[in-house]
Amino acid sequence: MLYCDFCGRKVYMNAKYCRHCGNLLQNKFNDTQPIPIVSESMLITSNQSKKAYKNYQNVWSRQIRRLSIKKYAVAFYLASIITTIGLIYVLATFKSVDEYQLLTGAWGFLLVMYFWRSAQ
Repeated sequence: MLYCDFCGRKVYMNAKYCRHCGNLLQNKFNDTQPIPIVSESMLITSNQSKKAYKNYQNVWSRQIRRLSIKKYAVAFYLASIITTIGLIYVLATFKSVDEYQLLTGAWGFLLVMYFWRSAQ
């Protein structure tokens, strides 16, 4: 089925005129459109826009990574400060060996995490 160019309704394949609006129908098979000419400047512009889009994505992904790294850094430094204060407090009061072992284990874990993150 074909459609009328003027009213948009369906018309039969071999019809010369639209039976709804009466306009002369164009034969779609004889209608040839010129092929658009693609110049190198159009291709370069297209490639530049793709690169600009990728660069835009990279900027945002870098910003997100920086924010997540900053969050981890703040959390790590905060945990380090709390653990250091706790370790100093336990060393000053030193009530039991279990408290000392727990805090030195936490301090060792934070130190290992720091070196692991620094190596990446």
